[in-house]
Amino acid sequence: MSTSATPSAAPPFAKGRLHVLAILLLLGLLLILSLRLTMTESLYQAYQQVSAMFGARLHPPGDVIAPEIGPAVTLGLSAVTLVLAAIVAGVATAARAITSGKMLRFCLIAAILGLGMFSTLQADNRFAALVGLCDIAGALVGAWAVGLLCHPTLLGSAGRRIVTAALISVLAVWIAKGLYQRAVEIPDTIDYYTHHREESLAAQGMSPNDPGVRLYEARMMSKEVAGYVTLSNVMGAGMIGLLAALAGILAARMAGTVEEVADPTTAARKRDKSKSAAASVEIPVTSLLLFFAVLLLPLGLITLFLTQSRGGSILAVVCIVAIFLGGYYWTRIVTHRRMIVAGSLLFLAIAAAGVLAFGITHDRLPSKSLMFRWHYWTASASLIKRFPITGVGLNNFGDYYASVKRLSSPETVQDPHSFFVRLASEMGLPAAILIGLLIFWSALSATRVPAEPDVPASPEQSRRLQQLAILFCPLWWLLHLLIAETSEAYSVILSFLAAVIAFAGWSIAAGLLSRLNARGLRVITIALLLGAMGMFVYDQINMALVTGPVAMLFWFMLAAADSYDAPAQRPGLLKPFGFAAAVVLFAAAVCIAVLAWMPALNGTMPWDARPWIDRYITAASLPPQDFTAARTSLTEAIARDPRSVALRRQMMLLKERLHEPVDEDAREILALDHADMHLRLNIATENSSLPLPERIRILKDVLYLDDQLPTDEVTRLSGKERSEVQAMIKQVESATVPATAPRAK
Repeated sequence: MSTSATPSAAPPFAKGRLHVLAILLLLGLLLILSLRLTMTESLYQAYQQVSAMFGARLHPPGDVIAPEIGPAVTLGLSAVTLVLAAIVAGVATAARAITSGKMLRFCLIAAILGLGMFSTLQADNRFAALVGLCDIAGALVGAWAVGLLCHPTLLGSAGRRIVTAALISVLAVWIAKGLYQRAVEIPDTIDYYTHHREESLAAQGMSPNDPGVRLYEARMMSKEVAGYVTLSNVMGAGMIGLLAALAGILAARMAGTVEEVADPTTAARKRDKSKSAAASVEIPVTSLLLFFAVLLLPLGLITLFLTQSRGGSILAVVCIVAIFLGGYYWTRIVTHRRMIVAGSLLFLAIAAAGVLAFGITHDRLPSKSLMFRWHYWTASASLIKRFPITGVGLNNFGDYYASVKRLSSPETVQDPHSFFVRLASEMGLPAAILIGLLIFWSALSATRVPAEPDVPASPEQSRRLQQLAILFCPLWWLLHLLIAETSEAYSVILSFLAAVIAFAGWSIAAGLLSRLNARGLRVITIALLLGAMGMFVYDQINMALVTGPVAMLFWFMLAAADSYDAPAQRPGLLKPFGFAAAVVLFAAAVCIAVLAWMPALNGTMPWDARPWIDRYITAASLPPQDFTAARTSLTEAIARDPRSVALRRQMMLLKERLHEPVDEDAREILALDHADMHLRLNIATENSSLPLPERIRILKDVLYLDDQLPTDEVTRLSGKERSEVQAMIKQVESATVPATAPRAK
């Protein structure tokens, strides 16, 4: 886009200690993002080690625990993010970088989080909802702080260069992890599983006869690359944004935005023919960096294709093509930018309306994967009708879905696989609308004409950008070792190699960014916007952007694109509001740390069921067994997570040991999950004290539910299993005849 010819007062890197502090704050926020994007499943083991220092004892893996990264890690990083954002608000206020637009965005975020807190207080599992709320708070507030730091009055172009370099470093690490996973980790895992099947399933909390084993094996044998995140589709969503950042750098050079720095020293060297050889050294270095950047793009696409995420691959290619076309036709796009934005939004609205119309008229969508998503969405509609204002609470959807899903839907999911459907279901319609408004506002604001000088970075700025990698990458490695890796030598070596790759990615990006003027950086920020919008479109059928690390990536990219607010006309009037925002953020960070993070580490969080689960396991399994104490602990755990089928199943087994009736518990479980035939089969066969008529009814339900599933569904009963169920029904019915038949006269 065209830029103002009026230069700013001074280059951002040369404004004194305040701006040095701003750079450190931006690096801190990007460190949190990078850590979250590179945490693996081994983090659960590291979390055990860290929590041991606070006297906490964690329970073994299973279906009754939180996600593998651990809720305390999410709470802690959220608290640190809010502290950094509070300092950013103070620095921005002191530097007169607070604008009315940024303050209105802060108020909008505060309203969203306020609604989220109200939803959390109404949730059945309030601890899970609180973890999700802190996750969203860290993403929204952290992104708001990034937008402040990249404001033209503060860091400006320098901040956007830092953000882009950090994203390319993460991209390089993700590519390396994905390729390594496909070449080494996945084959090794399959080989180990083949020779140690029962042991591997036990580590996942399953037995060989569990119905989920077939799905687990099918997913493993598909060799889908998931990188550092839990699901391949989530990695696919993140790769859209990261590849868009790389494509933006390459497109910026296509747009003719590379300029030499106009300073006397450089001009004198150019005029001095005796130094022409030294000056020519820059050409091969720049060309080499460009070669590596160009090489990184197809490697990233290959990694994305290995995730087998069709939607992510298609949208990534579409975004990359659009970014390159934008770089080539930059002038025309700038001239018609409003029309292009309006047309794109209209196209998306028509496409969404077409999808809904097809789904409503056919009661399905045109593919098996989309058909399942239609099942999730239509089942979610009943939850939205029941809880339109508060939702069921973040991370609570899975506890409710089993009670409303279709009988013909084989999967019981934890997420409805749609951004707005999940928000409406878990946070309520008002919060979903406000978040949609925030996204629309930020995307529209990113198209404004920036007021920055159209000059390249100075040599001093370029050197400092390169030097920041020396600070950023080692810090990331040390924190990664402390939080996200075990102490095994193999893991340490791999993480060190990842840090080296991150350093290389940062260096490549910094070398290319250093010669771009403000127009070139504008191309990159528009590429970040396109990447974020690609992620957003994909997440209408995916599950990446409400909570989790990829959600934070989305908001950070959107904030970097929307950082061109014009300077405030009367900044003194906004000063009290800026400092008030800093105080509010700091107070919220203290509340999270004191009331949630530290109690979650030491097992004293009142809403947390996990400490009571630990006590139940200890009392029920370790000698001397105390089933009375086990029942007390399990009752407390259920009180904190009342819709947990897993906990209620444990209560049934415990009552069997205590010779107490279990029929009431069975009815409660079946009401919570009204369509799982395998659950019913387990209850009917494992609970000997269940009344015989109740057992007959449950076994007949097993056959009925099996008939509702698609004929090609892998979780259907085999012919042998179905015959065994029918034989069990006959056996139980024959056992009830003496008790129910009338006496002979």
